[in-house]
Amino acid sequence: TVASGSVNVTGSTLLGNLTTVLANKLQVGAGGSVIGADKLRAVIAKDIFLDASAGNASLFAGNDLNLALASSDSVLNLAGSASGSALAKVTNAAGAIRVLFTQRSADGIIVDGSLGTGPGIFNSRFAGPSGPAVLGSNLFVNYTAPVNDICKTLPGLCVVKAFATSVPLANQPPKPVPKDESEGLGSFGEQAPGAAPGTPNQRKRPGVCKAA
Repeated sequence: TVASGSVNVTGSTLLGNLTTVLANKLQVGAGGSVIGADKLRAVIAKDIFLDASAGNASLFAGNDLNLALASSDSVLNLAGSASGSALAKVTNAAGAIRVLFTQRSADGIIVDGSLGTGPGIFNSRFAGPSGPAVLGSNLFVNYTAPVNDICKTLPGLCVVKAFATSVPLANQPPKPVPKDESEGLGSFGEQAPGAAPGTPNQRKRPGVCKAA
């Protein structure tokens, strides 16, 4: 067991059978390795940084590689380069890699500069005995902090309806007015001078004399 404010393994190997690292930060670089022949467990307050800028950097375990990061801004960074790759690996077929973020809700892993579990452009990766680890099979990543997203908590509030085909009321054409068939005759009808009743020259007052 290694307990310290920070653990920096550079150009050397930290080896044990059941290896536990308890620290504020774990950094491995320049050909360095941290190995648990059976199990490797790291409980880190802030970040785990595998820095392969000057040579490979690795975490190895035979069966179980368990990494826990305990801050809201914790990052597990596998940073490869043209000089080397960063690797977190289990060597036995039954082994598994488990990463737990206790205070983050998402986006805690960076591989060769990109969010996600890789492999990265410099072949940095999580790995099993014969190739890259498979998320959900021998690689498990869990975030336990709540997601403060109102659209996920109350999805009904964030339903977006498409109004693209609707015409704003101000731009809609006026609705046609129903035709009034009344002749406007009766006691209120007016007759043009010289026109016989019922002729086209009869002036109308639409609707005045229309029966209710």
